[in-house]
Amino acid sequence: SPDTTDYNLDTEVVAAPTCPDPTGLQASSITTSSAELSWTAGASEALWNVEYGPTGFTQGGGTTTSSSTNPFALSSLSSGTTYDVYIQADCTGGDTSGCVGPGIFTILCEAFDVPYTEYFDSTSTGSSSNPTVPNCWSFIDGGSGYGYVSSTGANSFYLYNVSDMSGDYILVSPETNALSSGTNRFSFDVDGSMSQDLIVGTLSDPADSSTFTAIETITLATNDYESYVVNIPSGTDLHVGFKRGQTGTYDSYSLDTIVVEAIPSCLAVTALVTSTLPSSSASLSCPDYVSQSLFTLYVLA
Repeated sequence: SPDTTDYNLDTEVVAAPTCPDPTGLQASSITTSSAELSWTAGASEALWNVEYGPTGFTQGGGTTTSSSTNPFALSSLSSGTTYDVYIQADCTGGDTSGCVGPGIFTILCEAFDVPYTEYFDSTSTGSSSNPTVPNCWSFIDGGSGYGYVSSTGANSFYLYNVSDMSGDYILVSPETNALSSGTNRFSFDVDGSMSQDLIVGTLSDPADSSTFTAIETITLATNDYESYVVNIPSGTDLHVGFKRGQTGTYDSYSLDTIVVEAIPSCLAVTALVTSTLPSSSASLSCPDYVSQSLFTLYVLA
């Protein structure tokens, strides 16, 4: 005779929720200050509670509103900010669904105006597995290396290529109005190892390394922080880029105090050279400033 098995089944009848959860929460039509939310109603409800705030906020501490329309537009949002949003069906009479979310979306960045400065101090630090960049900046990672905001010393942006000699690693600035007008420059501090190359330039597309146009290749002269100033030539690119040069494996760079500004009409004096030093006089020259004819000298005994 065939084998038989007895089963004991415990059953429980659960009443269907009177106010089912909405589903399919998403954001679209995102601009520099707004986004449109849409979802699928859980039943026939016609009112929903919405709570939103910067990503990671604690529910109950966000901005709350109600909507009788689906889709529903959120406005007056902050440029470049990532938001969490939750939605709850309100079936009237105090009957509500659970809170659904978070839906996560990022508001587009407005183009920056010159001048601006990035110290990296207000950005959360990251790691090789958790890359972080300042708001509206981006990082092109085209290999096995990485880049992130580091807290070593003062905050800075850390680039490291590991053993990769071919990948592109580029820190990219926000879109900047009239960046390549021929009247702007950028300055920065960089720390690395002597003889490493850092290539600085501009990009038309912050996500595409092939649009990078080099302005200057800088070979580091020391093993400590060095400061540089680079004039931006006329063109159409709207992003500054800092690209790791292909000089070796296991190369690291730390970038800090990036300033994008107009080229001043009266440049600061650098590379001052002294010669002819008898007891009571000296000859001074400033080869980089031949176009300026008037200087103020301060002599300290």
